[in-house]
Amino acid sequence: KIPRPKNSFIFYLQDKTPSFLKINPNINRREVSREVGKMWRNETEEVKKYYAEKARIELENHKLK
Repeated sequence: KIPRPKNSFIFYLQDKTPSFLKINPNINRREVSREVGKMWRNETEEVKKYYAEKARIELENHKLK
């Protein structure tokens, strides 16, 4: 089964998690997701558009499979 394509937030989460864990090494994944989610909600439209474009490309590639 082909996995579902990632959405824009998942791409953002993947980009931000390593640096977030460097700063907070003892935090669990649930907390990381919660904190990165707060960061996502405060991001500019420009940043969100960047990740939305990555998600759109992923979706297009997914449709070809």
